[in-house]
Amino acid sequence: MRSRGGRNRVHGVFGGHCRERLVHVIGCWKSVFLSVLCTPYSELFPVLQILRAHAMVPANLRYATTHEWARLDGDLCVVGITQFAVEQLTDVVNLDLKPVGTKVTAGQALGEIEAVKAVSDLYAPLAGEVVAVNTALTKDPGALSGDAYGNGWMVKIKPAAGATLDSLLTAEQYERQIASHDH
Repeated sequence: MRSRGGRNRVHGVFGGHCRERLVHVIGCWKSVFLSVLCTPYSELFPVLQILRAHAMVPANLRYATTHEWARLDGDLCVVGITQFAVEQLTDVVNLDLKPVGTKVTAGQALGEIEAVKAVSDLYAPLAGEVVAVNTALTKDPGALSGDAYGNGWMVKIKPAAGATLDSLLTAEQYERQIASHDH
């Protein structure tokens, strides 16, 4: 577009009305930022915990109160532990899982996870038979901290007839559980 003086006139993102709008948006964010800075940490902590929890709890999984996650993948149930559990355990040094062919019931120990801090049992989220074990993870349990919901799966279970994940928590329910967890 040409201006009256014959020079090319470019209407950029910050021209006219857009510039006023940008200044308004920056002003709003500045207000939010300043109010956060002026808020005592003790008041912000619960909000930060909820935001943190939400960021690390995939909605497509179901969760046990003992921090295992489960996902149906075809006719199998993939099981692992949550990122929250990994962070609580810190350095995982050993993973001992039930072998393929083991029949398990819901709530039964599925194995043990050993960290520098503690040894914890892992529990089956439903009844069935272990049909796969993540041997790469048993060889390098420290890899769990990098991808708890992907390559960090631990076992795959073929569910027993009638077994479901309905008794497990939804992502929203699990978020509330870990947000209220006393660290």
